Amino acid sequence: MPRGLAPRIIYLLAYILPYEREEGSKSLCEVGTAGKDLENWGKNFGIKHYLLFETKFE
Repeated sequence: MPRGLAPRIIYLLAYILPYEREEGSKSLCEVGTAGKDLENWGKNFGIKHYLLFETKFE
């Protein structure tokens, strides 16, 4: 790694099951376009379980 650059951890992949909308349908679309707030998907969308895979570049 070039001098002066700190190691970075980025999310590589997320695995989720569809969440249930208020009217009862299931969806993945809104989660996929929700932006970078991945750690709060559970709270924001009511998703009980999801996996985030991260990688570290040094």
